[in-house]
Amino acid sequence: SITYRRIYSFSNNLKQGIVIGRRMIPSDALAFKAQIIFNTEKLIDQSKTLRNTTIRMKNGTHKTIKEWVFDDERMKLTDEHFNKGETYQAAHRLRLIHPNMETGSWEHKRLILLSDEVIDVTVSKLIKYKDLLLNPDGKRAKIVALIKKLRAIKVKDNIFVS
Repeated sequence: SITYRRIYSFSNNLKQGIVIGRRMIPSDALAFKAQIIFNTEKLIDQSKTLRNTTIRMKNGTHKTIKEWVFDDERMKLTDEHFNKGETYQAAHRLRLIHPNMETGSWEHKRLILLSDEVIDVTVSKLIKYKDLLLNPDGKRAKIVALIKKLRAIKVKDNIFVS
């Protein structure tokens, strides 16, 4: 997200941005935050269940993918605020729809989100991590080159910058 601020301050013509990874506060720290927010002294359950989540596609269809979700509603809300909220904010720092001052028209910008986190955005294409790295042709090759340049490392199914 800091990169967007730096790049955007130099160029109003930024056409795309890449968000790599996600913010992921450890479950025990998130549970501590939930205890404070919801004013409880009892320990909050940190268990998760793999559930189906629906994603809105650009072509008007919907796809279902699996996502780990906290079982306790307080943990789920705290996770949405502190973790998903940060990823959502990073994505929208690109200003996905922005006026072009020269033409007076509205422009749509391209966001590449490399994460297994599901946030409320319309998706044009889903790709698997292994497909991205095993078949780096065309535009994917540029993304792989960027990941290598940033020294990104793979942790489970996420991509994180080291």
